[in-house]
Amino acid sequence: MALYRTEAIVLRSQDYSEADKILTLYTKQFGKVRGIARGARRPRSRLLGSTQLFSHVNAGLFQGKGLDSLSQADIINSHRRIREDLGVLARATYVGELTDLFTEERDANEQVFDLLLVTLSALDGGNLKPALLRCFEIRLMQATGFAPRIDRCVECGLTVEGHARFSPSRGGVVCKRCRAEPGDLLISAPTLAALRGLSGMDAGRAMNAGISREMNQELKQAFSLYISRIIDRVPNSLSFLDLVSDERGQINIGDLRED
Repeated sequence: MALYRTEAIVLRSQDYSEADKILTLYTKQFGKVRGIARGARRPRSRLLGSTQLFSHVNAGLFQGKGLDSLSQADIINSHRRIREDLGVLARATYVGELTDLFTEERDANEQVFDLLLVTLSALDGGNLKPALLRCFEIRLMQATGFAPRIDRCVECGLTVEGHARFSPSRGGVVCKRCRAEPGDLLISAPTLAALRGLSGMDAGRAMNAGISREMNQELKQAFSLYISRIIDRVPNSLSFLDLVSDERGQINIGDLRED
């Protein structure tokens, strides 16, 4: 078996047998990897801390025919505060599930790794602004090739100005001139401007912006329907997120424009 080393983030952790864990890691160089951490559940295991959910680690793994084997993991950032607050944990769980659902094993995507890392770091630092999740959703879809079209109408190709409709079935915004279909959602002009701002600016800045509650609800509904259509089901973590989190926030739309 060949040993390889990489930065990794723990996406999922599942108890296995009496002492082991099965991990889903998102790695910087190799994409999503599944591996077993033998003895990681034992109180004195050197892998105990580094296999905690959402930890950012330097990992050494042996490649196997099925699961890889985690032989070493040095903590870069444990993101401990995420696991200590239920509202933060719910957001991180949603982020982790979407990353898992939108990526394939061994399909390296450094954009996804960087986006996941900056999002978890922001959550660990106490950022609970609604823009964080909306920014993560649109950036993840951009990085994996599933982004909806938001610059022009998906029907006629013309620039969309003012309010519009978002069509999950057609994969983007539809202008006022084109036909409506069942399932289309109305999106206000400020919400469309916010979406374009979130998708175009630096991710760190976008996540620290804010959007009104009304904008957030419009985008949340649109993305929820669109994502569920892509993955053919509602993400499991969405009900947990809705139950324990309060996604409120307010800011001037001007803060979504680049200087």
